[in-house]
Amino acid sequence: MAITYIIEGGNKLHGEVTVGGSQQKAAFSIISSLLTEEKVVIHNVPQTIWVDGLLECLQFLGVIIDRKGSSVTVQSNAITTTALPANLVEKTPYSILLIGALLSRTQRVSLGMTNYSYQFDNLLFHQSIFQQALKSEVKNEDGYYVVHGEMAGTDIVLEYPSPLSSMQALFVAVSAKKPVTVKGLSVNPDVEYAKDILRNMGVLMEERKPGELFIDAGNPLNGIEITVTGDINETVFWSIVSIVTKGDISIHGVSSQEITPFLSKLTAIGIQFKLEGESLSIWCEDIKELKPVIVEIKPFPGVIPEWAGWMLVLLNRIAASTSLIQTGRLDTMNYVAVLKELGLEVAIETFEETKGGVAYPSKIEVFGGSRLIGGNVSIENLWDGLVILLAALSAQQDTTLQSTEVLDNGFENLFEKISALHGNVRAIS
Repeated sequence: MAITYIIEGGNKLHGEVTVGGSQQKAAFSIISSLLTEEKVVIHNVPQTIWVDGLLECLQFLGVIIDRKGSSVTVQSNAITTTALPANLVEKTPYSILLIGALLSRTQRVSLGMTNYSYQFDNLLFHQSIFQQALKSEVKNEDGYYVVHGEMAGTDIVLEYPSPLSSMQALFVAVSAKKPVTVKGLSVNPDVEYAKDILRNMGVLMEERKPGELFIDAGNPLNGIEITVTGDINETVFWSIVSIVTKGDISIHGVSSQEITPFLSKLTAIGIQFKLEGESLSIWCEDIKELKPVIVEIKPFPGVIPEWAGWMLVLLNRIAASTSLIQTGRLDTMNYVAVLKELGLEVAIETFEETKGGVAYPSKIEVFGGSRLIGGNVSIENLWDGLVILLAALSAQQDTTLQSTEVLDNGFENLFEKISALHGNVRAIS
């Protein structure tokens, strides 16, 4: 059901908020449970559409799921099918990782999908992993993409490291009959977290150098109890909410180790904050004291691509010209045009992508101090929607956001938390 919200801009958000468990870490934990017949208990699991969709996928496979509050118990000793229909595959981007986990358990998996789905794009992206590990092609059989075969024990090299492709490679490698080296792994907190899970389940592994992991696999894995740590994306989101609304927010459930690199960027800008244990307080008393900076978008521990749009809204608070530098192919920036309609003043430089001649932003110069106005915007996807929501909260007028249900893919109880922080949001349909 389509939901429309009116966001009243200009309010200084203040108070306390607790971030939910990391959605991606929860997904990695849930899928890891397929590697063992023993019970796996996972705590601090966020209730989001994507996580709920993943649990629904497992239930279809015959896995027993017992959810009580934020704790989920998974028992996958009796997998009854390895063929997942398209309507379930499309419910969560994490369903693509079921390929690696099910291959390790059953040596065969079939995912239903169309050639126009985003999951099909992910499948093509991960196909080289299966070709290296199984010497097997991905085949299309009656609308299902099928991968099968035993792990050959061949080393796996990732051409384009990302958290998802890194986890796919690890899930595939853990059942190999002889030691495997995985090269090119993403150096990312979520991947490090997942490696710790696999170690605790009994996978023997050795870090040879950053991004390279030696795995002595093939042994039966045991069940474990896991607590998902706080969502770094949600922590950064509320931090920027506090800044762009000139507010004062205390954030709890913070992963202090993961947030530290982002805080160093805030220090350079001149933002005031206090980090104590798992609590972070951020306030912005005088935006006139903020300093212009250059922000480079790059993998963790840098400012990651998911935060690029949030940083545009933050940089607008600086009363001087500043630049957001983008590296790599970032084609998910539809929100830039919307931000310009809402009053953000920017100058964009582009480079031509080698395939197709498509222009992508390479440098966006933000002319700080623009007075953002309200508007009427339809949300198309999670990350664009969160950028526009930030702009709406910092605007001087009301903004109507349509199709906001896609925001439920991201953070738990998002609009309820905004209201608790004294933001004025109201649903009208």
